[in-house]
Amino acid sequence: MTSLSRRTLLRVGAAGAGAAALGAHASLSPAHAETDSDLGSSGPFTAPTMTPAEPGFPEGPLSRGFLIDDLADWTPETVEYAENFRSAVPLRERIPHDPESQAHPDLSAGTQYLALEIDYDGSSYEPRAQIDGAEGYVWTQRFWPYYDVWGSWHGQVVDGGSYDDGPAGLIDLPNPGFVEMGHLHGAKVIGGWFWPREGDFGPYVEQREDGSFPVADAMIAMRRYFGFDGFFINQEKEITAHEAEQLAAMLRYIRAEDPEHYLCYYDAVLPDGELDYQNRLNEKNLPWLGTPEDRLADSIFLNYDWPKADPGLAGSADAVRAAGFDPLQVGFAGVEHQKGGFDPRERFGDLAHPGTEAPLSMGNFVSQSFWSDAGDDALTVEGRRRFRALEQQFFSGPSGNPATSGRVIDPTPDGRTDVLNPERYDGVAHMIVEKSTLDSLPIRTTFGVGVGSHFRIHGRVVSTRPWNNAGIGQLNPTWQYWTEPELPLGEVHLDETIAWEGSHSLGVDSDATDVELHLFKTALSLPRQSFASARIRSSEAVTATMVLTHDDGSRSEVVLHRGRPDEGDWAQHRGPIPARAARRPITRVSLSLSSTAPLSVNVGEVLLVEAPEIIQPTTPAGFTAEVASSQGDARAMQFGWEQQEAAEFWDLFHIGATTRTWLGRTRRDRLYVHAVPSGGSVELVATSADGSRSDTASIEV
Repeated sequence: MTSLSRRTLLRVGAAGAGAAALGAHASLSPAHAETDSDLGSSGPFTAPTMTPAEPGFPEGPLSRGFLIDDLADWTPETVEYAENFRSAVPLRERIPHDPESQAHPDLSAGTQYLALEIDYDGSSYEPRAQIDGAEGYVWTQRFWPYYDVWGSWHGQVVDGGSYDDGPAGLIDLPNPGFVEMGHLHGAKVIGGWFWPREGDFGPYVEQREDGSFPVADAMIAMRRYFGFDGFFINQEKEITAHEAEQLAAMLRYIRAEDPEHYLCYYDAVLPDGELDYQNRLNEKNLPWLGTPEDRLADSIFLNYDWPKADPGLAGSADAVRAAGFDPLQVGFAGVEHQKGGFDPRERFGDLAHPGTEAPLSMGNFVSQSFWSDAGDDALTVEGRRRFRALEQQFFSGPSGNPATSGRVIDPTPDGRTDVLNPERYDGVAHMIVEKSTLDSLPIRTTFGVGVGSHFRIHGRVVSTRPWNNAGIGQLNPTWQYWTEPELPLGEVHLDETIAWEGSHSLGVDSDATDVELHLFKTALSLPRQSFASARIRSSEAVTATMVLTHDDGSRSEVVLHRGRPDEGDWAQHRGPIPARAARRPITRVSLSLSSTAPLSVNVGEVLLVEAPEIIQPTTPAGFTAEVASSQGDARAMQFGWEQQEAAEFWDLFHIGATTRTWLGRTRRDRLYVHAVPSGGSVELVATSADGSRSDTASIEV
């Protein structure tokens, strides 16, 4: 493992915002389709900018690291804006394994996928980053259906530290937006423990007379309060034998006090305190798991030289079984993508591929490394599109289609050479099965990925301010992109230039005139009165059909009838799901598009909903605002309200004399906005899981 790089500080604040008005209440659901009159009129508006001095961090909620003085008597009250970091999405249960609905039916579901990544990558404030920021180019994850465990590993600068001298804390909390998106898709999300840090290690494993551990109690309290799932223990400096014994006792204590607390240990320091990477699982490092009756860590992340130490990993798998554990549950073979990119030395695809089950599960390290390698122009739309194509190939294989994943050419002999060549990498989808939590309605996505250069609602621009908030990403398509017939890479893509809601839509630009896009893996038993719809924008007439694949392989087609386009040329295609389609469980949802001309289409929304059960949020209650600071004509403000079960998202708008400007969105019950114009009012609107919107609550500024 290596420490975080220090990026050059960019001047980033809340940039100008252009606005178009949005009606106080409109719905995307079939029962409440909006009309042009709901949307009001637009007017020019530029929000003032609040830019922190250089060098320095912006005000408001910031990520931070924790050292011993922060942990010994930790409570949420010791963290400024702690409530802003609480995940609003509990971990969702995944549907049962169904090989017939997979892109590769003969790919084993036993192999798990754990990845350690940088959850604020690309942010100019990376050492202490904003969870809700004004940066349109930070990295966010969009392939959650492959993850079983996502973890941070790096640490963040402690409160009061600087860019240059830190110090970084032992404990790093995961970005709550990543927690929300991971949980939405059924993946555990864990924070980071990284030693060496400043000071002595002994105090971190000190034990009270009653047998408890202050730092362990803080870790348990943090996990429960902030809503994540545990920690990656990156212990990477030699300690004394006594300290190692205390660390093991502390892990045992965490498991006993908080059984849901997931702990993954790094193959570095041994149980006697010696730093000695084993690069395999054996009698030296397996004691960190404890025994089946007396567990310590849940799993071990294997160091990267296993191709030499244990070729094929058969020895590691045998040692794990002899210790009484399932190798695929407790062992993750590390693959070093930070240095290797698409050409790592660790060729996990040789061990796990369709028709072959791996001896251990896969653990990837900094698999988004090509964000910086390929993203020198990430500040541009085209630069981000290039990165998104590489990201698609990393997960779906060189073709960009998970059904045809697999390397095209062999890796270089020693790896780490041709690091930006996707043809040398199989793709995660060639080794790990796709998963899903979708077993009930409604199902809705507008293809957002939690970052953008603008924001739209109902197709209209309500802000031109760059923004980032990983937690408001949308339900990810299970496959990106599995099409029939297979289209060349790039012909199906995330389009940042146009959106129905948020900052992205799904673009299809192809010489083909017909394509079926497989969108979601499901285990649905539909109610008899259900509707399907798709919001589509195209210069040519397009026929849209929702295709439902059943558990016996049969298919039902739902013809989506095109409604009247709005002034932005977005048309809602919708239709009732036939009663016969509800008679058998549905394992896959697809969208078929056809035209008499080559396809040039944007899909802004896909929705399946039970018609009589529209989820209408109530008018927000308990809406409050507090001025945090002022600069010129702008104010930084902390807003709060009462959470309600029917609300999926909350949007804030500034209301001027002739304008309605989006200030931000969150899943949580509060939002810090860095630049609120003076005068006017701020409105709060709740949106439900089916897209229905509440009446507004309003506060004067």
